[in-house]
Amino acid sequence: MRELTARVLEDVVAEGRPVVGLTLKVRYAPFFTKTHARKIPETFDRNEILARALDLAAGIEAGRPIRLLGLRAEMTMPDDARKGHTPTRGGW
Repeated sequence: MRELTARVLEDVVAEGRPVVGLTLKVRYAPFFTKTHARKIPETFDRNEILARALDLAAGIEAGRPIRLLGLRAEMTMPDDARKGHTPTRGGW
């Protein structure tokens, strides 16, 4: 989890947008997939993001073989994301 979080944070720094949510995808053998997601307060704090990722990892079933582990950080929208777009009834 520490390695995954470090890699995700490289992308966060490159984007320059704070994290507002995390999703952990766990694919167990034989291909059963479970996701754990959580919104978090807007932050760039590496220690806070790692702590929240480790909280999600606590939901991994002990002793069950894992085929894939993935972590995704949801970032705030870029400032110019809505420029030139018309809102719809469903939102942006």
